[in-house]
Amino acid sequence: TLTIASGTGTVPLTGVAALTQTLTLGTLALGSGTGLASNYTLVGGTNTGTITAKPVNLAASRLYDASANFASGAFTATITGTVGGQTLTIASGTGTVPLTGVAALTQTLTLGTLALGSGTGLASNYTLVGGTNTGTITAKTVTLSGTRAYDASANFTAGAFTATFTGTAGAETLTIASGTGTVPSPNVAAGQTLTLGSLTLGNGTGLASNYSFAASGHTGTITSGAIIVNLAATRAYDGTVNFTAGSFSFTMTGTV
Repeated sequence: TLTIASGTGTVPLTGVAALTQTLTLGTLALGSGTGLASNYTLVGGTNTGTITAKPVNLAASRLYDASANFASGAFTATITGTVGGQTLTIASGTGTVPLTGVAALTQTLTLGTLALGSGTGLASNYTLVGGTNTGTITAKTVTLSGTRAYDASANFTAGAFTATFTGTAGAETLTIASGTGTVPSPNVAAGQTLTLGSLTLGNGTGLASNYSFAASGHTGTITSGAIIVNLAATRAYDGTVNFTAGSFSFTMTGTV
């Protein structure tokens, strides 16, 4: 056996697509192994150089969607390990992670049919095989629409209003587990801005840990339909059956 002791040789082309190329020896020098280097020469031999694809690492991140899939175009791809800062993309295909939920955080990403695409670097010079490939699922944001009957306060307290959520994955449902939010006015009004305060998400058919509240867009509606007011009116006889406003005294019960 022999070794290459020192020096540098070259091939005509830099990329993987060239496969096996003629290797110009340059300053390459043999070194001894079990045989003496002085008994051999590279000159006159067949000298070739083959460039193989460099493994790169994929870190994929997407919002929760109730599936284990990472489909191209549906996640953010960060690819590291390229040469000289070259960039690559994910051109097509779908990979998978073991678990569908947010709680798993960073998981091993099975590549499936995921394929590299060219950026400033050529995809053919790189491979995902042999790299470290991960998938991270992050919480999907939802907006809350709360509705309750008038109670003379601006509060929306868990258990005291009907909560409707927009933005869940598929038909998954959520609840309000605890806390209190507020709207600007305590009076009957539709679609006021709901400040979340201490409101927290709870599990429905979907897990609360897979979701988070959006930064804005939450509304609270106060209705009057649930409040019944009792009126006791008294007036002097006037020969009619009418009780006209301003002509009688009254007491009112049932208000808040």
